[in-house]
Amino acid sequence: KLSGMAQYRRLVVPSFDMTWLEFESRNFILIPGGGGSLKSGVKNQIQVAMIDGNPKASKLDIKFIESFKTDTAEKSRLCSGVCTGIILGVQAVCALLDSSCLILTLEWDKSDNLKFERKVEIFNEVTGEVTAQGDSLDGLNCCIIASTPKGDVVFTGGDDNMIRAWGISTNSDTGEWIATKLMKLSGHSGPIMNFSLHCTEPWLCSASKDGSCRVWNTQSGKAVANLMSVPTEAPATDSSLASRTNECRGCCFSPDGKALFTIQSKRKGVTTIVKWNVDNAIKYNKTPSEKSFVGVTKLAVACKVPSTRLSISDTGDFLAVGAADGAITIIQADKLSKVASFSCHDLPVTGLTFAPNDIARRRGYTALVTSCSADNKMAIMTVGGYSFSFSFFTSTLIMLMVLLLAFATSILFKHFNPIQQE
Repeated sequence: KLSGMAQYRRLVVPSFDMTWLEFESRNFILIPGGGGSLKSGVKNQIQVAMIDGNPKASKLDIKFIESFKTDTAEKSRLCSGVCTGIILGVQAVCALLDSSCLILTLEWDKSDNLKFERKVEIFNEVTGEVTAQGDSLDGLNCCIIASTPKGDVVFTGGDDNMIRAWGISTNSDTGEWIATKLMKLSGHSGPIMNFSLHCTEPWLCSASKDGSCRVWNTQSGKAVANLMSVPTEAPATDSSLASRTNECRGCCFSPDGKALFTIQSKRKGVTTIVKWNVDNAIKYNKTPSEKSFVGVTKLAVACKVPSTRLSISDTGDFLAVGAADGAITIIQADKLSKVASFSCHDLPVTGLTFAPNDIARRRGYTALVTSCSADNKMAIMTVGGYSFSFSFFTSTLIMLMVLLLAFATSILFKHFNPIQQE
């Protein structure tokens, strides 16, 4: 078991997601949140925390700088999610605002302040779509940026059970960014909650409340695997219990692309974390089948309540699971064994991510994890250094051994002391 310690920072608004960003050799944490309605009096925004780059500082020095306000004069626009990536050769940020996805770029102004520049907003009016039931962007839950042979693509997923792929290009005359819907990926029967991209293959994994994770080809839009919820208990005889299917709220490929991790839980009860061998999962789960779980290599209970978030370190050594009770569990990825746990928040965990490995290692930690919630708190958890629990007998025995060693050292010093008394 690894030792752990948590420290906290107060956030100005309830927060719903977070991600680390390295921009021009500086590290930041982006934390979207707000109060939703203008009547709440809480402004909707992306809070920006800048990380001190001093490698000698053992404590993570966090400085909050000017945030990006998402409200407009016409309406309030709650920012509920954020992702980062490269679009058209520059660092971009995608922010989920109610029924749209706003794409921003970053730059430094003359006073060395970080500024966000609006580039294009993905929603029906921008793409020329006709708003219709089942084809709107209301209730977006996740987004991710992918590079494909067709160019840079933003994938969005939400409460209408659909995944949409949006191509980003520039107007040759004006240079303005343009968003065009490329394709719609259908197959889930529940809201889309999370995405993960494979490191080498053109694969996108989506986690859904329907209990499944699907792997899609980002070029063709076709599903290449349907990973059903893995049964972890005896079949329910009561029809009301049988209808309570698992929900899958998180998925992540390992950095080497060999494993896929998913979390599943009912609305009440324990969370199970499942480790899949990617090659076997793709090969044997191309069509939906409740009896086909080839590819599962390990599964374990992550926490005793439903989970809300899943994250993996950039080394692939550790996983972090955020729960509905505000707790966070750190898990060793290879064996799925728990190594640390923290009771951090008063409300469900809404944002969870590992810091880059070099930031943790420079400060002497094995891993560094950050989280947020609607309770206006950000937690910074450090993991590292083995801790042991000693009984009274063991502690007494060690003390006696130390005393005995000191006595023996004293005798040897007197015996070999070259100064002799006359």
